[in-house]
Amino acid sequence: MKIQLKGKNEMIKIAILSHIPVSKGLSGKEKEISNIAKMLNGKGTNVEIFSLSTANRTIKKDSYVEHEIKGSNYASRSKMSRIVDNLCMLAFGTKPMLNKMNENPQLLRSLAHFDPDIIICGSFLLSRVLGKYLLTSGRKPKVISVFDSQASIYNYARAVGNVAGRENKIKAWAASKIARSYIGFNLKLYAATLRLSDVHVVQTNKDRTEVINHFKDRKARVVALPAQFYSAKKRRAKKSTNITNILFVGSYSYPPNREAMDKIERVIAPAMPDKNFIIGGGGCPIKRISNVNYVGTIQNISKAVNAADLCIAPLSNGSGIKFKMLDYFGASKAVVGTSVAFDGYNVRNGYNAIVENEIEKYPDAIRALEADAQKFALIQRNSAKLTEDFKFDVLSAKWRRLVEDLSKQRG
Repeated sequence: MKIQLKGKNEMIKIAILSHIPVSKGLSGKEKEISNIAKMLNGKGTNVEIFSLSTANRTIKKDSYVEHEIKGSNYASRSKMSRIVDNLCMLAFGTKPMLNKMNENPQLLRSLAHFDPDIIICGSFLLSRVLGKYLLTSGRKPKVISVFDSQASIYNYARAVGNVAGRENKIKAWAASKIARSYIGFNLKLYAATLRLSDVHVVQTNKDRTEVINHFKDRKARVVALPAQFYSAKKRRAKKSTNITNILFVGSYSYPPNREAMDKIERVIAPAMPDKNFIIGGGGCPIKRISNVNYVGTIQNISKAVNAADLCIAPLSNGSGIKFKMLDYFGASKAVVGTSVAFDGYNVRNGYNAIVENEIEKYPDAIRALEADAQKFALIQRNSAKLTEDFKFDVLSAKWRRLVEDLSKQRG
């Protein structure tokens, strides 16, 4: 689709804001932002990412340019700075490191030099710097915000408390105190970003309903539009007949993933000593606990998924669409997961996946699937069809149409 400003034959300049570096990232958020850049890149558009990092550098990719801008960066903050931020949040309702991140003059200068027609804000943590730029910009760019529903804030806090509670009572008490402040603090930032945005994009219709019902005074129109696409080349997937290697992939720094890893280690794996459980993802440690093998950061997820006989997703908390599920489905793997893990996918229990919300029942569900060769083969055969709704061309056209509509409003 050719995009151009109304009545003009010139490029639409699109700036994407991220509070973490994107190009080399492995987490769902980093992939989400790079995917948006790839889908919007093309005739009539100039897409550049502006991210906060530990150094100044420009990275040129096939689909976009990323400007990493030196400054306070949440991804690289130390444990002590996190403690200080949480204490200040509890006592004063503010976070010094977050304030510092939003007071980056180089970021404002870089945006002004690029002079975008549209800004895509990938994090509500950047609400203040976004507001500052909109006040000083003469062109008044349209704003699209992109992040999960506010339920993600509650889910994050709940998962932190659950993980801490299994460690000791003091950590559980501290986590509960911090959680209440964390939720209130982040909801304010979320609401502020919605008031600055013309359109707010969420992953699923469930997310859309939650945002509309909760934020009555928002300026933004809320749209459900996935940012994850699946464009791997078709290949004959290796079908499994027996279940030996069981895989879970997730960023170690994200509490809902840590909670799921803990359940695998404490509940699922001990009930299945004959199985080899493989856990990996960004920041994951390398260690082995009985039949649970933590393999660290997985650089080649396709290779890891292809080597697995079964994938599991015992997620109790989380919002939006889980990016890793597309890798599982694309490799024609049978997946046992919760309804939370399958949000946004057209899953039919027993046909293209196994839905099980009670973690204690995972061993029985896996044993039953292994014992039923016909059902196991059926699910593996049908799982790949779940990627059909996430084709690059389909989602790219929708994203570019959204940008075109906003550009016409500016014109």
